[in-house]
Amino acid sequence: MHAILILGGKSRRFWPLEEKPLFEICGKSLLAHQIERLREGGVEQISLVVSEDNRVDIQALYPDLEIITQDPGLSGMRGAVLSALNTIDLSDPILIVSGNDVMDPVAYKDFLCSG
Repeated sequence: MHAILILGGKSRRFWPLEEKPLFEICGKSLLAHQIERLREGGVEQISLVVSEDNRVDIQALYPDLEIITQDPGLSGMRGAVLSALNTIDLSDPILIVSGNDVMDPVAYKDFLCSG
């Protein structure tokens, strides 16, 4: 299973706080919680779709993950997914996760087992 984690938004409604995926909750960024839960849930491959605004910061934190920069001509979640589909192998099942979603790893395990 390949998860695409969509992180390209500008976090405008989150202002004056920092970039939403990098915001710390209980000592870890929201992004760290998401990646940890995806891995605990059995997701083997994770790609991060980022914007030019947050690419450098996220790439510095996760150099081991595939970083895909969202095409600036493609906006929103649709644009993020289309940008990712140009670079990933479509022969495996794909799970698309919003940058705001934090789920229990059991939900990911159940989802993987249902396919």
